[in-house]
Amino acid sequence: MYFVVSIIVKTLEVDVGALTVETVYLERQLLRASSTLNETRPEKLVKEYVKMFHFGYQSSHPTQLSFIRSFMREDICAHGIIGLPFFLDNFRRYCSVNLNFQMDYVHSHFVYNDECDGLVLGRCVLQLMVKQRISRGLLELYYPGVLNNEPLVQSLIGQTIRIPSTSDFTFDTDGLISVYASSMELVRAFVDLVHDVEVAAMIVHGNRLHPRNFVRA
Repeated sequence: MYFVVSIIVKTLEVDVGALTVETVYLERQLLRASSTLNETRPEKLVKEYVKMFHFGYQSSHPTQLSFIRSFMREDICAHGIIGLPFFLDNFRRYCSVNLNFQMDYVHSHFVYNDECDGLVLGRCVLQLMVKQRISRGLLELYYPGVLNNEPLVQSLIGQTIRIPSTSDFTFDTDGLISVYASSMELVRAFVDLVHDVEVAAMIVHGNRLHPRNFVRA
């Protein structure tokens, strides 16, 4: 009798354990579903943006240009510089020297504007992971300070760098992006490659990533 009861107890313990695992799984699925249902239009839009430009800006792509024009103002202020054409040129230039460019969605959140000024709907902050293989062209264009150290250049070329990045989109009351800014955790990314904070800081120092470096006088 004791043996039978023991088997029943163990069986129940297994069943309870399985139900616990299943409950946790279902709770996670419910949380994800709730999160998806509560997404704002700007959050859905930036997710589509990441999906559309997953492999970067491609001039030959049939829908990228029309897609981006559908939600960005022509007079968008990107990094303090006015105009959608400049934003597109900068994006195209960056992708052209980045081998195997890839950006992946990490997280986003939208904050409504409390001032009710009739101009700004709110801001959507997007967290990304940008991955690319380093080429000499990339170093020459954006990190010229490293070119006087050929052994370091050779050690970097061909490596894949993963850069945690943040994009900040300001939406106007028409639902269009009026202001754009971004930042990259470059030192952290290069430390993962060279395993030395000082060397990573030296590589990043004086970089030419800011779009103002390509504004024609």
